[in-house]
Amino acid sequence: MTFVDDLMDEQEQEASPYPNVMGLSLTPAVGGGLVFFLGIAGAAAIMYFLAIPTGQELAELKSTVDQKELERSQLQEAEARIGQLEADLAVTRADQQGVLSLFAGEEASQTLLATVSQQVENSQGNLLRFTPPTAEPQIVEEGQWGPDVNGLLKTQTLQLQLEAGFSETMTILRNIERLQALVAVKSITSEVATQEERQLLLGGEVTTTGGPLLTTNLSLELLYPVSAAELAATEQEADPDAEPPVE
Repeated sequence: MTFVDDLMDEQEQEASPYPNVMGLSLTPAVGGGLVFFLGIAGAAAIMYFLAIPTGQELAELKSTVDQKELERSQLQEAEARIGQLEADLAVTRADQQGVLSLFAGEEASQTLLATVSQQVENSQGNLLRFTPPTAEPQIVEEGQWGPDVNGLLKTQTLQLQLEAGFSETMTILRNIERLQALVAVKSITSEVATQEERQLLLGGEVTTTGGPLLTTNLSLELLYPVSAAELAATEQEADPDAEPPVE
């Protein structure tokens, strides 16, 4: 290119009516493109600095809402379960009271002497001694009747002594066992009180009269159900937060 050409180019540039930035003439077309590019870049910046954090916040809020919904669902299930457990507990208590009602009350011990005396007499025996309970009934708590009845039964002990033949003694004991809703045999000892008598007859024959008598000592354990008030007190002591049963 000649000096003349360079000079003409410089003159043309000086004569250009559009501003020149870094050698680039900002014609309307170039300016419009630049403005469009800057607009897109600005929108992208706004998206990055505003829209993305907002989206993250919305995601966190949705997660929180989902968690609360899950907790509410679990709470509803727990409440339904509690209601079912309370219903089951009411049924169990009713069954429990039904079983306990099979046992005689404490007032039945007042007639026990007459009952045992009548059974001994009917079996041709003799009631030698009857020692009624001297201590107050104690609630069963040590599992001697099994852990399932701990706190549900009360017990007292009485002593009696009787005398009868072997078969008569067995009959008396069987009759006492039939009182299992009231008493249980705690211990028993027997010893021969008198021997059968033997007689020598004419002709050398030996005959026996009577039979051996047994003296039997019995220790009987009286069993009573605890009252509803005592049962409620026991449950309250075991679990202070438990609600008392509905009467």
